Amino acid sequence: MASPAEERCQVLHYAAGAGRADIISLAIEQEIADEAGDVLRLLSSQAEKGTALHEACRCGHVDVVRLLLLRGAPPELPDAAGRAAFEVAKAECPPARLGPVRAAFEAELFKRCASGDTVGAEALARGGLELNCTQARPDIRRNH
Repeated sequence: MASPAEERCQVLHYAAGAGRADIISLAIEQEIADEAGDVLRLLSSQAEKGTALHEACRCGHVDVVRLLLLRGAPPELPDAAGRAAFEVAKAECPPARLGPVRAAFEAELFKRCASGDTVGAEALARGGLELNCTQARPDIRRNH
């Protein structure tokens, strides 16, 4: 029988693939409420295809990507193939959803830089996010 923490990990991965941000929020809140809870461990947990962030990126679930990044999912962790979550997005995300997923990663990068979180910004860069972002350049966004 799986422990509550293991069950939350399973639920988190399933919900990430299904695009269920509401269920992910609930799993994270339950982890926080658990006396022995460890949100970073939950968000770093690996399943067959990587972390929940990998799965959300693979499927192009931008709301889930935003939520996981906001809650501290490590963007640089590799999956079984050695790829970070954003690298998975670039390789496997449906093309129509890649732009919004990229924008979610870029927004997180800008937020971390603005708050002085250099460790977090470096983690995004190590995770495959190009530092030549287009989010703040309306001339580029208008043409894409």
